[in-house]
Amino acid sequence: MAIELEFKFKIKEVDKERLENRVALLLSDGEFKEFVKEDLYFKKDDFIRIRCDDKTLLITKKIKNKTEQGYEINNEDELTFTTDFKESFIKLLNFLGYKESFRKLKKGRMWHKENLTVEIVYVEKLGWFIELEILLEDKATAEEIKKSWLKLENIKRSLDLDDSNLESENYRELLKEAKYQNGI
Repeated sequence: MAIELEFKFKIKEVDKERLENRVALLLSDGEFKEFVKEDLYFKKDDFIRIRCDDKTLLITKKIKNKTEQGYEINNEDELTFTTDFKESFIKLLNFLGYKESFRKLKKGRMWHKENLTVEIVYVEKLGWFIELEILLEDKATAEEIKKSWLKLENIKRSLDLDDSNLESENYRELLKEAKYQNGI
């Protein structure tokens, strides 16, 4: 299990290039890649996500916690397989009583350095976002968590991200709301 600390901000398409340039400069000695992630969410009493990314199938179960400020602190359990197992895993989830709840398609660019990941993404039906995330081991101390939040705060400031654009809802809730508003 891991601890994920995350900020997610709604951004305008006109700001995307400026933010990409700033992130690329900030994390110039890290890794960069473009990606397409297809997420399938299955629900029973909880949610399990199947993420298909290139040749990898990532199975995730998250326990989400939000702070008053809208920041996310998630506990995650993850398993990794090759995409060859996708259909079999879906059948297993159905056998265990899970039903597909929704799908999410996310395309974007990712910069990664040490335990920090920054993604600028387009989420189908929702628009553009920037995500700042630090992944810690589940044994992380309160002090390590505090330092990580401060690191995220500093990055947020260096990118001139405004708290008024902080998105406290997860994509599942945002997609549900978009579906309702658009009569889908």
